[in-house]
Amino acid sequence: CAEAQAVPWAWLVDGGRATAPAKYGVLRASLALVQRFADCYAPLPAFVELFAPLARLLDKVGARLPQFKLQQAPDAVRAQLDGLRARLGEQLAEARAARRPLKLQHHRPMALVTVAPKFESSYNLETHYDPDRDRNELTKLRRQVAKERRGAVRELRRDAQFLAGERLREQRAKDSAYASKMKKAWSVLESDQSEMKKLDRQRIKERKAKV
Repeated sequence: CAEAQAVPWAWLVDGGRATAPAKYGVLRASLALVQRFADCYAPLPAFVELFAPLARLLDKVGARLPQFKLQQAPDAVRAQLDGLRARLGEQLAEARAARRPLKLQHHRPMALVTVAPKFESSYNLETHYDPDRDRNELTKLRRQVAKERRGAVRELRRDAQFLAGERLREQRAKDSAYASKMKKAWSVLESDQSEMKKLDRQRIKERKAKV
């Protein structure tokens, strides 16, 4: 306003004494700033928290304005204060009415995933029922590899058993041949020993006969 712009502001910093018109000019300038900032921040969600204290302060100023130890307040100051209080009250009421309670973000309700059971009348453990072709083929290959590995292990086990049986049979044959050979050798030795005993007995008889 024009009166607020004409106020000599130097007394705020040089320690001088201000007159009543100067103080009322400062009040009008402050009221104009409050109105300007209220219009600027009205769309903010925190408008009520920002300006509700100022509204209570303006009510106190309006109640105490006739009691200031100054000359009678000009009508322009009273009109500006009353207009600001009314305007700020309307803005606070609109801000409170526009508020909504906090709530979680709204999302569309998601339907529960339901899987209808599928029954195969000719179910086979060897068959894979995966709808993905590539994965189905890979599973088949893995099963085939596992089957081939098990078959190879069985063949190796059978070969090992066969070789072990053959080695045992050969060892038994060797043992039997050795036992037969030793039996023949023992038989020859016993026969020779028996002949030697006969010869010894015959010599003894002949010696006795000569005596």
